[in-house]
Amino acid sequence: MVSPIVRFSPIVRKRGMTIADFSDHWRTTHADAVRGLAGLGRYIQNHPVVEEGKPLLGWMSFDACAEIEFADAETMNAAMSSDHAKRYVVPDSPRFLEADRGGLALTERHVLRDRGAPDEGFKLVTVFRRHPLCSTDELLDALRGPFAEAVEHTNPIRHEQLFPIAELYEDGSAPVCDAVDMLWFEDAADAAAFPSSAAAGEAAAAAAGRVLGVERFVATPVRVN
Repeated sequence: MVSPIVRFSPIVRKRGMTIADFSDHWRTTHADAVRGLAGLGRYIQNHPVVEEGKPLLGWMSFDACAEIEFADAETMNAAMSSDHAKRYVVPDSPRFLEADRGGLALTERHVLRDRGAPDEGFKLVTVFRRHPLCSTDELLDALRGPFAEAVEHTNPIRHEQLFPIAELYEDGSAPVCDAVDMLWFEDAADAAAFPSSAAAGEAAAAAAGRVLGVERFVATPVRVN
């Protein structure tokens, strides 16, 4: 079994709630609740970078995303079904997010470049859905190989990828996405400029025929645990 397990969760903020109020509640009240889960490993919140009242790259189908680590499936399942989760984490969620409109992917983390901490700088998060005519292995080979090589031309501070753990989906369930690519930059403008860069063009060519659906946003990573 892969260790640790990363719970990647896109989050849709509660209808009628401002981005500022959403981020404040998530960073404080909900973070305190999640921090109390037994066996919790690294917990990163990716908050949207906002300019003139909207996300830097425009609106998406979600507002933010979380990365929550546990050492293994047994520890994760125990934590998520615990009395603490039922008493504090689950009841708080509807206060700031749409619980039935987010999603979850149980993933493993691959660090391709490490020149900075995961909670430094600004982070370009790209979420992929696999092309239906492409196998999972073909998608992963493309993203780990030529896609990653093209991205390196931008000289990011840090580069990570998340991939769903196949054995955790043997029951027929499905992850909310098929891969996540995360690039760190020194400032938000550099992160926002990447999608229109020459390197992004090369990366898109590498993923052509392998990906059918991409969501991107620029985030400020906040390490909670």
